[in-house]
Amino acid sequence: NNEYGCHVSACYCDQCAAAFRKWLQARYDSLDSLNVAWGTDFWSQHYYAWEDVLPPRISPTHSNPGQVLDYQRFMSDSLLECYLTEARILREITPEIPITTNFMGAFKPVDYFAWAPHLDIISNDSYPANTVPAWETAITDDLMHSLKGGQPYLLMEQSPSQVNWMQQNPHKRPGRMRVLSYQNLAHGADGIMFFQWRQSQAGAEKFHSAVVTHEGNEHNRIFQQAAQLGAELKQLSADVVGSRTAAQVAILMDWQNWWAIEYPQRPSNRLHYWEQIKTYYAPLHGLNVAVDLLQPDSDLTNYRLVVAPLLYMLRPGVAKNLEQFVERGGILLTTYFSGIVDQNDRVALGGYPGELRKLLGIHVEEFDPWTENMTNQIVIEEGPLLGTYPCTLWGEVVHLEGARAIGVFANDYYAMGPALTVHQFGQGQAYYVATQGSNELLAGLMRLLCQQASVSPVLNVPNGIEVTQRVRADGRIVYFFLNHTGKPEVVALPAGKFTSLLNGKEVERQIEIDERDVAVLLAQ
Repeated sequence: NNEYGCHVSACYCDQCAAAFRKWLQARYDSLDSLNVAWGTDFWSQHYYAWEDVLPPRISPTHSNPGQVLDYQRFMSDSLLECYLTEARILREITPEIPITTNFMGAFKPVDYFAWAPHLDIISNDSYPANTVPAWETAITDDLMHSLKGGQPYLLMEQSPSQVNWMQQNPHKRPGRMRVLSYQNLAHGADGIMFFQWRQSQAGAEKFHSAVVTHEGNEHNRIFQQAAQLGAELKQLSADVVGSRTAAQVAILMDWQNWWAIEYPQRPSNRLHYWEQIKTYYAPLHGLNVAVDLLQPDSDLTNYRLVVAPLLYMLRPGVAKNLEQFVERGGILLTTYFSGIVDQNDRVALGGYPGELRKLLGIHVEEFDPWTENMTNQIVIEEGPLLGTYPCTLWGEVVHLEGARAIGVFANDYYAMGPALTVHQFGQGQAYYVATQGSNELLAGLMRLLCQQASVSPVLNVPNGIEVTQRVRADGRIVYFFLNHTGKPEVVALPAGKFTSLLNGKEVERQIEIDERDVAVLLAQ
């Protein structure tokens, strides 16, 4: 099957309604439990018979948020059931062949963390626009290698050049396909493939690029670029395949939190969960710090810094997991609108941020979603972040309960109230950002937290150079250098000698990388 859930990710027919009821019976066991979870006493929605429960179809007004959330869970599980049914047949016929299906990056309707254990290898489709910055493609690569605990993945689909489904479809400029392919390798891929081999003569994708174009021969730029990449991958295979990335920083991502936080009747329709994750990933990528994306209940033992934007939903055990991480000496950062609800989207009573209150050392009296023309400032009067920074989107009335205010709001009725706090908890520290800070502030904050957590960049390199490392089973390190700029750059190397895996030359002290070019070095 191809791209489960793409184009049509939900169905509301009678068969799905019957299957949804069975799914709910397995989850809640009784109608009483379902009624409590969904809060059906509100608006007189109490259910007395399973047959009365329906999908969240079109209704006169807002659907029950618990019902909507569970239906999103059910639809992801239903697609997974379809995959598992097909996979069982294949395993019976070809038990020796690994089974996969192509994911679509951060595709909201399908919980890829729930799917990952059922795939032998993760595979992904990647179709970024030409204007997408390097960090925005890298975060998807990091998500893919994180889904199965760092196991290498496969880039199943990318376009050799242009696509055919945007409003305008320019070609990838010379070198971009190669750099993006190497970026996947740099972040944990073991294989690079294309859609498609031969360009169709007819049909909906006849103008989608292919390795073999409508000309039908090898005498063109697109074919030659693909052939060059293929030759290089063959050359790299023995030294790269099976090696793994290694990160000391994790960003927490939870598909169920994503679904819940973007329920239409939320406090602000400007809250976009994946965009917030990207906002905090971007400065880490700019520092050339390796990042894993993990579920909130993952084992955090091997990490020094954990970032958890918009952790609105706390499923069972998550708060305790974060407490144990910080107690052991970890650095945690979370943000506004966190710790608000449980796994059923029921508000945690007793004050925000619920189960995170002790860990963060704060009490949020109220939150204030801003309109687009509302802004404020964060004032930091001492320390490495000294300065005044604009902030947008959200404000909160925060009271300190053991935490210390690093920055305060400049204006409005919470002027001089905490906007950025830190709380010593055990051997570690927990940070809280009560608003949407500027990119400048977040870049400085990420740099500071990395320093406090003793997390260093892979290497210090010029702006626009991306560097990662993969560690082989024998402990030797493979360095990937990607030049995303339009000019050559010189990169200083660590002490020691290196072998270029692309030309076989020995390299030491420094290396020059041409514009939109790559280098792959094996430490000797």
